[in-house]
Amino acid sequence: MPNKDTAFALAQAAHLYIAEYNKKTDSTENWIFPEFPLYAYFPEDDAGEDTNSQTTCSCTIEQIALDEKDKTCYFPVQLELLNGTCRTLRIVFAKARHALCHLPIQAEGFPLPQRVFRLARLEQKETSGGKSWQVFDERWVKIPKNENQ
Repeated sequence: MPNKDTAFALAQAAHLYIAEYNKKTDSTENWIFPEFPLYAYFPEDDAGEDTNSQTTCSCTIEQIALDEKDKTCYFPVQLELLNGTCRTLRIVFAKARHALCHLPIQAEGFPLPQRVFRLARLEQKETSGGKSWQVFDERWVKIPKNENQ
């Protein structure tokens, strides 16, 4: 979960990307629609238990990417741990009803290094009005500055 300043920057970049994408597509059938919340998720088989302030050496939110299979637009998140393990997570911000078009649109300000973010367990439920979610076991991660930063 990004801190509030990063969440605002991501929301702004996502909004601009969605507006530009939808303006450039040839039909409303190809439009993309926003997805929330703007959180990065660990895969179901990885709860991220070993990710904390003592084990994480870097976290970077990368330039927007597309997944044609899932029909999603997302920000890749690179987490690097001190033991050399790298994890790539996704912050999904838009979804298409039909196929995605590859358009030459870049968001400004990326890659976006992160020093402070939150980890939490998230429960999502489908409701008649859409999705709802609850956050549990929230903990802050603050990556210590090193002499190269």
